[in-house]
Amino acid sequence: MRRSLLCLALVGAGCTEMLGSPTEGLVTTLELELLAPQAGTPTAPNTVREATINLTAKGDDGGPYPGDATVDIYISYGGVRTGLEVDCGARSDAPIESLTLRGRLTNHDLLLPVAYGTTSLWAVERGSNVVGASAPIYFPNPTIPNIQTPPDLAAPNATFCTSFEKKFVRVDHSTGTGELLVDSVFGNAITVTDTGATDFRSIYLFTFGRPSSRLVPGRRVKSFTGNISKFIGFTELNFPNIEADLDVEPDPGKLPPPIKLTVEERSSGSPKLLKASASVVEVTGKVCPIPTTNPTNDKNIQGEIDSWVKFNTFNIGTVDCGAFSTYSVQIPAKKVGSFDPTAIPGQQITVRGMLKNSSGQNTNVDANGVPISCSATAPCSSGTCTLGVCKRAPFNFWTITVRDSADLPQ
Repeated sequence: MRRSLLCLALVGAGCTEMLGSPTEGLVTTLELELLAPQAGTPTAPNTVREATINLTAKGDDGGPYPGDATVDIYISYGGVRTGLEVDCGARSDAPIESLTLRGRLTNHDLLLPVAYGTTSLWAVERGSNVVGASAPIYFPNPTIPNIQTPPDLAAPNATFCTSFEKKFVRVDHSTGTGELLVDSVFGNAITVTDTGATDFRSIYLFTFGRPSSRLVPGRRVKSFTGNISKFIGFTELNFPNIEADLDVEPDPGKLPPPIKLTVEERSSGSPKLLKASASVVEVTGKVCPIPTTNPTNDKNIQGEIDSWVKFNTFNIGTVDCGAFSTYSVQIPAKKVGSFDPTAIPGQQITVRGMLKNSSGQNTNVDANGVPISCSATAPCSSGTCTLGVCKRAPFNFWTITVRDSADLPQ
C-alpha cells in the first residue's frame, strides 16, 4: 500500500496525507502445519522425535510473500521457548534449524531435540519477528531421573547444571514398575522418591509452608507439578501441586533403604553423591570440633561458628576434618533427644538424612565489580569462559539434612 495524497477540493485547498502500511514489504503471517508425528494425547503420548512440516509465509495482502523469508525454528515446552542446548544445560537463542523460503516450503523434515509434556514447534521470521506455532505434540512427561540427571555427569559443573531450569513440569509416572512415594518430610518441603529408579531417584519439593499432614513417608503420589529451579546448585521444584493417593494407606516399608556413603567418596567428588541428591543417605564419620572462639579472625573459622549458631550445622569427616573431606550435618535443633554434637568431638558416629548439595561457579569481576566478559579471541586471565563471562572454579559442598531423632545416634 503506497503513500498517497487525497486533496479535498470541495472543502478547500487542504490535503490529507495517507501513510503507507507499516507492514508493507514484510511477512505478516506464518503458518506452521505439522504433518508428522502424530500429536498423541496426554494419556497416550507420542515418542517419535522426527517431524515433518509445511511452512507458509504471507504478506500484508494475504497472499504468499514474494521475497525470501528467513525463518528460525524452535520448540516450546514447559512454558519456555527452547533453542539448542549449550553449556551447563542452558538453552541458547540459537534455533534448532534456520530455513529460507519464498512463499511456501512443503514436506520439510527436521529432528526435534528432547522435550517433555505438551510441546509445540515455533517459527520466527527474522525480518518482522512474526511467529507461527504448530498444533501441540504430547510427549511423555518427565520422570524424576529425567529431571535430576545433569547434561554431563562427568563435567566439573554437573552439580549445578540442568536442562529444566525455569521450566514447568508435571511428573505423573515412575520408572518401570516402581511407585512415586513421599520420602522425607520437613517443615517447608517434602521429597518424593521413584522406587523404580536406582540413581537420581529423588527430588525436593519446596512447599514454602508446612506440607499437608497427609503427606507422610510412604504415601503414594499420583502426580505433582511445579517450576524447576537450582537453588545454589540444588534442584528444587517450587510451588508444587501434589496429587496424593488417599485411597491407599501409606507404607514406609516400600521406601528404598538409605544410600550408604563414605567420607572418602566426599573427598574424591564421586558421581555417586550427585546420583543420591535429595535421597536419604547414611554416612559414618568423625565429629569435627565445633569452634566457639576466633581469636585470629579466620574467616573459615568464623564460617564454621556461624553455621552452628545460625543453622545448627556441624561437620563429620576424616581424621583431619579438611574442608573437602567432610559432610555438613544440619540438625533440627542444637540438641536432638540426647544427641549433642558439642559434647562428642572426635567421636565416630553414623547419621542419616536427606543429601543436599550447595554448588555453583561464581563470576569474576573487575575493580568496579563488573563481570568480566570473554570470548574465543579474548580469553579469561583466570577461571573459565562460560557463556561469555569469566567464572571462577566450581565449588561443591554437601549437607546431610537430618529429619528427626531417629536419624541420629542417641
